[in-house]
Amino acid sequence: PPLVRQLNCEVRTVDQDSKALTLRFVNEAKPLEFVWRSDTWFVRNSLFTDSTALTQGATARIHYRWPLFGKRFVTRVVWRTSPSSPLSRSDHPPNKQTTRN
Repeated sequence: PPLVRQLNCEVRTVDQDSKALTLRFVNEAKPLEFVWRSDTWFVRNSLFTDSTALTQGATARIHYRWPLFGKRFVTRVVWRTSPSSPLSRSDHPPNKQTTRN
């Protein structure tokens, strides 16, 4: 299997229909596209959430794989929101901790 890699990035776009992310990295001249799968973990403020919580402009750490054939795909997306954000940690009911998208 391909190695898991990690990078910090800025989220440029999130396409829920095609399950695609466009991300900008510090050392890259142009944004790169990644896809996510049903087993991808989305973690906001140390709690599991789903892909709809990820917003444009968020700074995230992604864990991804780049197979020999096929598209780069994320296995985990981790980010934090500010305490004053409407998407704060207290907005999640306890049962959301096991949700994946």
